[in-house]
Amino acid sequence: MSYVKTDSSYKVLLTASCGYSFGLSKFYTDYSDDIQKNKIALSFRAQWLTEHILSVGIESGFLGIASLKTEDINADLDAYPILVVFSYGSTPFRINTGIGYYYISSKISDNTGESKSNSFEFGYMLSGQYDLKLGKKFGIGAEVKFYNIAETSKSLISIMANLNYVLFEW
Repeated sequence: MSYVKTDSSYKVLLTASCGYSFGLSKFYTDYSDDIQKNKIALSFRAQWLTEHILSVGIESGFLGIASLKTEDINADLDAYPILVVFSYGSTPFRINTGIGYYYISSKISDNTGESKSNSFEFGYMLSGQYDLKLGKKFGIGAEVKFYNIAETSKSLISIMANLNYVLFEW
């Protein structure tokens, strides 16, 4: 069953996702072998679903890009996407694409001190999603996402479990 085809014409669907993320980008440093690119990924999306197969929404969340923990250095590179998302599909399977900005946060500390840096960088997201309704309001699903932060050439793939909730419909 799909969230798109219903008796009502419009819905607002909230989706919370949690999963595993793997960084595809290469880091060029003396510590390349110590960099951890397997991190947690969280996302939250609000979508306006119509009777048509196209829908629009906004998405944000948390993406752990990479971390480094050695005797001398601790470093974390994280991203918080702020995306406008477009979805296509009228079956339980949907294709999503998002475009917007990523708030990039980096933190490096060593025995001499700590350095923090933040910036906004342009990027996009592509995903395939499968949903299963559990009732009139709730559903679960799975999603595979590809994130790309274009300005810094950082890419991630995430596999996520979704919890869906129909906030209201009319």
